[in-house]
Amino acid sequence: MQAAAIPQTRPSFWPDASSEFPLNDIASAQLPVARAQIAAIEATLRYQIEGLKFLGKRLDSHLRLLENSQQPDHINDLFDVWCSFCQNAFIDYAQEGARMAEIGASLAKKTANRLQQDEKNLVENLAVQSVI
Repeated sequence: MQAAAIPQTRPSFWPDASSEFPLNDIASAQLPVARAQIAAIEATLRYQIEGLKFLGKRLDSHLRLLENSQQPDHINDLFDVWCSFCQNAFIDYAQEGARMAEIGASLAKKTANRLQQDEKNLVENLAVQSVI
């Protein structure tokens, strides 16, 4: 008896040369995905940079508060020093929140513009392919 041929049920990993989409179209289709990943990494790094700058500034103000608290000429007005510190901290946190919102809005705008341009390019490529 002869053994029956085993049918291939899994598709090949590499695209077939006679496939519907040539390799250059697949590569160009992956470019918007790579751009989206780059935009996400850029946003994450921008937030981290700005957050660390803000924390560095706030920690410097904490250090100044401790130094001012130990000075003999501030003993009588220590309550005022603490109150001004808290007031400045609240203002700084509010301003930093506004800055983070501005950064988020600008990054969202850039991402939307990139996606719009990629969509436009995709539609143009599909139109050219359908004409051919």
